[in-house]
Amino acid sequence: MKHLLVLIMILTVSGTSESAGSGDQDSTTVLVETLTDYWNGTSWDNGFKTVIEYDAHIQKVKETMYGWSGLQYDEISRTIYIYNSLNQLVEQYKEDKSINWNKSYAFTFIYNVFGRVIEKTRQLWMGDSIDYYTEKTITLYDDGNNISEEVRQTLSNEKWLDFDKANYSYDTSNNLLQTLRRKWTNDDWENWESYAYAYDGSSKKISSTQLAWSDTLWDTLNMYTFLYDDNGFLREDYRKVKHGGVWTDASLETFTNSMDGNIITDIFQYWVDSVLVNGSRGDYEYSLAGEVIRVIDQVWKNESWENASGIEYGYDGKDNMISKTYLLWNDTAWTYAGRNLYTYQTLTTGIDNNILPDRFILSNNYPNPFNPTTTIHYSVPVKAKVRVAVYSLLGQRISTLVETVAEPGEYQVIFDASRLSSGIYLYKMDVGNSSLATKKMLYLK
Repeated sequence: MKHLLVLIMILTVSGTSESAGSGDQDSTTVLVETLTDYWNGTSWDNGFKTVIEYDAHIQKVKETMYGWSGLQYDEISRTIYIYNSLNQLVEQYKEDKSINWNKSYAFTFIYNVFGRVIEKTRQLWMGDSIDYYTEKTITLYDDGNNISEEVRQTLSNEKWLDFDKANYSYDTSNNLLQTLRRKWTNDDWENWESYAYAYDGSSKKISSTQLAWSDTLWDTLNMYTFLYDDNGFLREDYRKVKHGGVWTDASLETFTNSMDGNIITDIFQYWVDSVLVNGSRGDYEYSLAGEVIRVIDQVWKNESWENASGIEYGYDGKDNMISKTYLLWNDTAWTYAGRNLYTYQTLTTGIDNNILPDRFILSNNYPNPFNPTTTIHYSVPVKAKVRVAVYSLLGQRISTLVETVAEPGEYQVIFDASRLSSGIYLYKMDVGNSSLATKKMLYLK
């Protein structure tokens, strides 16, 4: 069942910027450990543990997973992150441990002068660490810094061969209008599938249409239509499909939202022989601070809603999520299934603010995940025009938090996402006409 991430509205956010206090080191609270436990019917059994390590700039450099052997936690895998002098991630690889450490995959990244990834290479290994598959994605951007083309290639006999590609087009508001996917076949690009999008005057997506290429023409497969409530939040997601040239109703998902945009109920229905029937339902509970504390999923059975599963969330006094407990309904009562426990630590950047920074730095936001505000720290070594802005995953700018000529120093800006939907967002630092760094953050209502 779809939940929070189905919301797609883009609304106004606000930000304030201030210079960090002189003589202090920057500090950020980060996630350092995750425990995964399983319920055996009477008590919790150890399962897995993930430990995260950071460098002096509070960038994740190592993530190690341990499995419980019955007596202790043993290493089973680790992921390594490597950065360049601009704090851009240039390599990420994962190793699995049997007797020795063996690579399972690796990513490498190349950036343009604006800090956008223009080439990503992925390698996969067998257990004996012999490279058996390599591919890369080449990305192009338009004048608005939107992704305009992605070409995927595979390595065969030491030659890069085209595999598939996607082209993207946008309107003057940088809303994505079309995605066109093609495959490399018989020494030429052959149409494969296409997606078309439409928006209202507030840049809210109102329809999404999928088409497939059939030899000489495009066949429409399905269409989603989106409706919004009076406060601008998604209230209806309707899907219809096309068979033999005839449109048929397929599914309907409806949402009830609070005044501040929190989902209260989420009901999924579908059509059977022209009759709309209930499928599943989600009910959400929130704390007074607006944090989601409980989600209950139900299924339609015997002409009524019956409990199926749920999740309960716990937080500390600083809005950090410290627990996520998974529930199952056993016909008469709720029982535990599993849980995640999260441990945080406050780290310093290792940079004395009495000493001017020697380079431009965009640090990880804190807290992350967050609700509804998070703080972004950045460093400016010389007087320069600086912009810090937030974007959607499609590259649409949502809010400009900072746009000023900054003196050398350490700064922070507060991002308030209370009028946005939950999901992953990007934040980017531009210096002059160049983009220095881009990072991800997760907003959970």
